Amino acid sequence: MDQGTHEHGPIHWEAAPGTDGHIPILDFSSYSLLKGAVDEDELQPLATQLIQAFSTVGFVYLRNHGIPSALISRTFETADKFFSLPKEVKTKYSRPVDKGHGWVCLERERLNLERPGDLKEAFNVRPPHATDKLWPSQEMPEFQQVTLQMFDKSRQLSLRIIELMGRGLNIQDMPSLLSMHSMMGTGPNGSVMRTLRYPPVSAHVKAGQIRCGEHTDYGSITLVFQDNVSGLEVQNCEGNCPCLSYPQHRGGQYWRPHATLDWRQAEVDEPSSCHTRDRGG
Repeated sequence: MDQGTHEHGPIHWEAAPGTDGHIPILDFSSYSLLKGAVDEDELQPLATQLIQAFSTVGFVYLRNHGIPSALISRTFETADKFFSLPKEVKTKYSRPVDKGHGWVCLERERLNLERPGDLKEAFNVRPPHATDKLWPSQEMPEFQQVTLQMFDKSRQLSLRIIELMGRGLNIQDMPSLLSMHSMMGTGPNGSVMRTLRYPPVSAHVKAGQIRCGEHTDYGSITLVFQDNVSGLEVQNCEGNCPCLSYPQHRGGQYWRPHATLDWRQAEVDEPSSCHTRDRGG
């Protein structure tokens, strides 16, 4: 099956194309960032759907979340422009070993110490560590403004998602739950936004080298915004089934503006892993 309505316990959902019916799409419009007055009666059904999806699948597409698609597109374009700069320029903005902000060059990271470094580069945005010298403002005056706007919108959306998670789990002390996440983007908090580039694979790839190894993210949630090239895969909750490719962009269906949430709380979700395959280009 490719798309349709699927039943998981008491919840019916629309499945994302290309995921064999496994990854649901949830309409987040009742708690969209663009919505002013919020109808409390609409939040509990959404919270129930969210927890059902997390506890049975572990991933979910959000539709109508309220982060402007223009901002998402501009963030991708800005990142692409930075990654296109000469290596000697990008090196000036390399992430220090004791900081969480800056450029990460090819092969610097690896998730398996027995493998060569990953075939990817990244720019980490972590506001508390973002000194002026780690922003490429000379070459790209717009870079800092665009990425911080995207960071802030993602932070706002994350707080709404976390609140809904609390509602769905019937947590009584909601202020305490939200206070645990109130420091995102400040002080010693480890929240980070990463823009990533997976360059074309050359004919001289090292043995065992891949773009990004299997891993489980840490933290409460992960928002993933993807372009029109699939490659990231999600292992389903059974653990012994083939990994599922994220759907590519298809005419009239804009997946990039839809945040994909990866929740790894052992109390609710079975562990799973994801990796990025060698796609040859």
